[in-house]
Amino acid sequence: MNSINNTDYTLTINGLKMKDEETTLKTVALGYDTVSSDVITKAYYASMTDGFVPKHYNLGDIEAEAGVEESLRVKRDAFLDQAVSASADKFDAIFDSGFADYLASGAQAAIDERTAKWQEFFGDSTSGK
Repeated sequence: MNSINNTDYTLTINGLKMKDEETTLKTVALGYDTVSSDVITKAYYASMTDGFVPKHYNLGDIEAEAGVEESLRVKRDAFLDQAVSASADKFDAIFDSGFADYLASGAQAAIDERTAKWQEFFGDSTSGK
């Protein structure tokens, strides 16, 4: 024993790991009581075959964000938290009013500036190539 509790031999596993992938997927799929397990299974396979990680592009400093980055982040997180935790019948109203306030608080200017910089670097390309 090299260390107490054999921690030097302990494997890190994020999430659920059953005896095989099929059993693991079935177990995860059954964890969503309001959604058919077939939908979860199809979503899993779609994400494993058709998913992609978008590239990160640095377009330089966005002057419209100067001094408001933190307040915009907090405002964005707050309205998204409120929207996703609201009842389904209140989601749209909370999201729409929160997003409008977010845009009016400086986010729209930052989006516009970022869009202009994107077009300067990449033209009309949506993939940055």
